[in-house]
Amino acid sequence: MKRISIWMAKVLALWAALLAGNVAGGLLVTLPGPAAPAADGPFGVGQALLLVNALFALMLAALAERMAGPPWRRALTLFVILYTVETLLSTIEGIFFGAFLHMPAGLLGGVAAINAVKSAAVCLATFWLWRGSGPEASPPAGLAWKLPLIALVYIVFYFGAGMLIAWQSEAVRAYYLNGAGIDDRAVALLQLGRGAIWAGLAWLLARSLSGSPLAKGLFAGIAFAIFMDAPLLFPNPFMPWAVRQVHLVEIGVSNFLFGLLAVLLLSWSGTHDQRESGALRRTA
Repeated sequence: MKRISIWMAKVLALWAALLAGNVAGGLLVTLPGPAAPAADGPFGVGQALLLVNALFALMLAALAERMAGPPWRRALTLFVILYTVETLLSTIEGIFFGAFLHMPAGLLGGVAAINAVKSAAVCLATFWLWRGSGPEASPPAGLAWKLPLIALVYIVFYFGAGMLIAWQSEAVRAYYLNGAGIDDRAVALLQLGRGAIWAGLAWLLARSLSGSPLAKGLFAGIAFAIFMDAPLLFPNPFMPWAVRQVHLVEIGVSNFLFGLLAVLLLSWSGTHDQRESGALRRTA
């Protein structure tokens, strides 16, 4: 019971750090566009702010509890995971699909700056809350073939979920003008680049988390889904709720399955990978 109480106190502290980071970032950066987006979806701005950050705090605390290595590396890893999944990867896609989103100039950069402040607050809070060092885990081996394969696998999940989930929605098809003006080859190249980033994130969690390969894969998949999915709960004047709720399912399913499979693949060791991993441990 005491251990659960301490963990919940840490979750609340992370939640407070996330909210404080949002507020501080909002004070430092002025976003163009509507000051208060019209209500669109199940939550208002304030409700979404509390809920999304609560989900983030729970996920971040669950990851921090299971991370090996010194406190500074744990804090830095969580910064990279949160900022890259929530902001960097979404910003890259937002720029590419800007013709459909109709966002004012500077909005994506402003949001990226606010989220950088928030992620930095998480980094500092994590360093302060989790001061102990966990046991070092064996680094994944076979990266020369696993990372490129994972990047390609991401493309399969991206297009598969898009066709089987998102494109089945009439609202989504109408929003993207039934695909008019979308170059599938350009999208594939974009997703190959994003897939390389996703592969790096999967490697980061595979080497940082303790536990069985299945447990690490489950945590990675849930983290990838929550950190990219949850921001869709905010009211958004550029993408209607009818479209966002379909993307919630699409992203949640594809990111979870991708994260699970990617970390399982990275954690798997064949005979050659075992020799490589042993050589790495002897060199370290």
